[in-house]
Amino acid sequence: MEQLLADIISPEFVSKVTQATKEAASACLEGPAAARRLEVANINKQISKVMDLVVKLINPDPALKKINELETQRKTLEDQIARLELEESMRSALANITEAQVSGILKNFTENFRSIPKERWKESIKPLVEHIVLDPETLDCCIHYRIAVDDRLGMASPRGFEPLLPP
Repeated sequence: MEQLLADIISPEFVSKVTQATKEAASACLEGPAAARRLEVANINKQISKVMDLVVKLINPDPALKKINELETQRKTLEDQIARLELEESMRSALANITEAQVSGILKNFTENFRSIPKERWKESIKPLVEHIVLDPETLDCCIHYRIAVDDRLGMASPRGFEPLLPP
């Protein structure tokens, strides 16, 4: 565990995490909310047309029902736009992250990790460790690390996990 915690804050690990973060953030499409904004504009036009019809109708109930449906669609799209814009700002921040920032995050992680009860250590390192190789003759140990890319930002690693440090 001490080796793992030391590796995590090493300059080589920090550099590779920074690079992987920037690559994952840069791989995402620009302006993902643009199509939804266009849909909102189209819905606004439809609402306007239906509203013009409402004043001419004897029984406006069906038209008002259609307006309610369009309003629900518009609200859903606006919520999606807000979420996508937040994700885009997060991607932008990740694309511009520095090694100093990553180093600070990883140092904070190692400090917090030490406060976790030892029974939970194995569970806590699963996202970080690909596998560990122990040479039975020399008792040398080699830890293979991985970086999991967060899919909440719509990012995915096309090759899966890769060891960060060579064996």
